[in-house]
Amino acid sequence: MGNEAVRRRDVCEARGYIRRGITTPAKVNQLIDDMTKRRGVVAAERLRADMREEWLKRGKWMVGRHS
Repeated sequence: MGNEAVRRRDVCEARGYIRRGITTPAKVNQLIDDMTKRRGVVAAERLRADMREEWLKRGKWMVGRHS
């Protein structure tokens, strides 16, 4: 998979967790703990960073959503 496709996949994953309500510190920490066990520290922390970035941009991509 090319870098652009990998990046798109990572962004979609981060947005998916945000859409599912993984938005409180406790829920995010639990997710990151689970991801660390499954994928390792680097991947889990990359997911955390992607979620933070997408949280700041959510007004653009969550337009029209009522959840």
